[in-house]
Amino acid sequence: MYFLMCLYYILYFIRPTEWVPGIIGMPILLIVGCFSVFLLFSLAIRNQINILGNPSDKMMLGFFSAIIASNLFHGYLSGIKYSMSSFFPIIVGYTLVIHSITDKKKLWSFVVLLICLSSILASEGLLQHTTGFAHGGLPPIVEKTTSLDGDMLAVERIRWYGVFNDPNDYGMVLILVVPLIFELMFRGNYLIAFVSISLILPAIFYTNSRGTILAGLVSVCTYFVLRYKSYKGLAIGGVIALLLFAFGPSRISSISGKEASAYGRISAWYEAYQMFKENPFFGVGHNMFTDHHWLTAHNSYVLVMAELGVVGLFFFTGLIYHPLYWLWQHVFVRQAHSISKTDLGLISAIYASLGGILFSMFFLSRSYMLLPFLMFALATASTRIFSEKNESMMFDESNAKHFRNIAILTFVQILFINIVVKVFI
Repeated sequence: MYFLMCLYYILYFIRPTEWVPGIIGMPILLIVGCFSVFLLFSLAIRNQINILGNPSDKMMLGFFSAIIASNLFHGYLSGIKYSMSSFFPIIVGYTLVIHSITDKKKLWSFVVLLICLSSILASEGLLQHTTGFAHGGLPPIVEKTTSLDGDMLAVERIRWYGVFNDPNDYGMVLILVVPLIFELMFRGNYLIAFVSISLILPAIFYTNSRGTILAGLVSVCTYFVLRYKSYKGLAIGGVIALLLFAFGPSRISSISGKEASAYGRISAWYEAYQMFKENPFFGVGHNMFTDHHWLTAHNSYVLVMAELGVVGLFFFTGLIYHPLYWLWQHVFVRQAHSISKTDLGLISAIYASLGGILFSMFFLSRSYMLLPFLMFALATASTRIFSEKNESMMFDESNAKHFRNIAILTFVQILFINIVVKVFI
């Protein structure tokens, strides 16, 4: 099952069926996914794995049920078929990580695999920037943008195939591994760390993605804060942020709260809140936001609120809550007495990567993309592994306060969106 998981992610990241002659269009990823599901159920039947063995699994099941319910509530029967087929790769990728990574060796091997895959995509992006085409003939995107002084700029943005065709999505792949590379470096594996970082940092620059740059800063700062229990990571990130605004990509220097895109996003939030008020329980339906407003929400949490209602937002919040609660309790509150310094470094890197992804989702509508769910699963799997020798570190899902906390966080998100739209619209 671990081999199938690695193969699945290799196919998902590299996407050979979209650019390699001879296999273009072949459903290889779907075949591997179906075989993985068959294996998972066969192991579950024989009680070798428990598919709903942790609270995150139950939240994932609830989130998928909310997607289906949002279509059923509005009678979108064809939408149910689309939702099931589009969310299938995410369920498979999530479940494989949760139940395949069962020890530290597998965890580290998968972390190195993610670094290698991201480095390959980064090298393709750099090839695209220098020659005009990646392998398979994919060119970069050229966009027009306006600087702060009013000049029109032609901005080239590198990308990859399929779900990474948008430079912002491509950037999420790159920032995901940056804290993991730092941890690899601190453990003395300089060769892989140096090669990967020398590819990934320039590729991040050439995405010309403001959200990617800022999310990368968040992930690096989070890594240092968690690893060293200090705020020097914030100081490092602040210095880097100033340098980026001064010398960074053209789209970074053009950040402005007054620009049309910023107002368009707030306007989309307003429309999202109106959709939620009209359909508070199940939303307007999965993938139906743009049927009600021409511009997407540009915020994954707002999108879930509008499309899946309070039910979907509750389970989505639960997926984020459970791993972060464990981190708070066993790294901050209890000062990680039962976690070795070496293990703490890896935990810090994984959660820093999760933090970067969560931050980037605040600016992107990526509620149904695999990368966030990959990090939910990886954080959950790692906490389970590091808790195995200490029962007091295991997550107590029977405690009713977790349900209450998730409900409160769900309400706070809705209240926050309400305040924002009232202040700025």
